[in-house]
Amino acid sequence: MKKTAWVIALALILILVLAGCGKEKAAEKVDEAAQEAVINNALDGEAEVDIDGDKYTIEDSEGNKVTVGGTEWPEGAAADLLPKFDKGDMTVGVVTDQLCSIEFENVEKEDFEAYREDVKNAGFTQQAVEATIDSTVSYQGYLDDKQAIYLTYDESTKSMVVMATIDG
Repeated sequence: MKKTAWVIALALILILVLAGCGKEKAAEKVDEAAQEAVINNALDGEAEVDIDGDKYTIEDSEGNKVTVGGTEWPEGAAADLLPKFDKGDMTVGVVTDQLCSIEFENVEKEDFEAYREDVKNAGFTQQAVEATIDSTVSYQGYLDDKQAIYLTYDESTKSMVVMATIDG
């Protein structure tokens, strides 16, 4: 009986969406509705899913948001800690208020080094740790006891991961 209700609900959503939108918009709305159903089932509650190209934003019933993907510089509490980096190609981003993680490809070593200096100049120098292992360079620094930035650069792949965290 539960499966039948699911099928009927999804069919109604499909019919309503197709009636009110063009084909491309309809496909996007159906995709969002299906993903919302899966996410709601996984979260045991209500969630809103917003799909904007390759960027997904999920907001749960308590107002917590997670954004995944996108190619524009993110915004939000943790993201706002990061000095802007405009070199290379941003490929992945995960953003919440407490965490921002971004991956870049095609980053030259001197651009990583300049960005590391930008991070230091922004005050992330407490409990600083720098390490180099083979072709990978990493830096970690705290602004205070709750806000930190982590950088990792792999010279062999020219990729960089930038992460900011805020402990609750």
